[in-house]
Amino acid sequence: MVDGPTKVYELKRKVEKEFSELFPHEPPYVVAKLEDHSGFALSNNSLTQDVCNSGDTLVAQPEIYKEGNLHGGNHCKEHVMLLKNF
Repeated sequence: MVDGPTKVYELKRKVEKEFSELFPHEPPYVVAKLEDHSGFALSNNSLTQDVCNSGDTLVAQPEIYKEGNLHGGNHCKEHVMLLKNF
């Protein structure tokens, strides 16, 4: 999915783009932060090659807005699970 040196914030944008392509009728999924398998948040300006290895699982945590709802439509839990397995 990622070619060459990529910063974490670029990977976040790629996840958001992929979501919009998979679910074009849903509101955009906004990634607040990427976490490693231990729940450690990855710095936006870090290079992905420095903070994770090929095959590592990353979790794309969604941006939260009003009243604790998630961006990304009515089926947010399903979308979060999809992105966790992405």
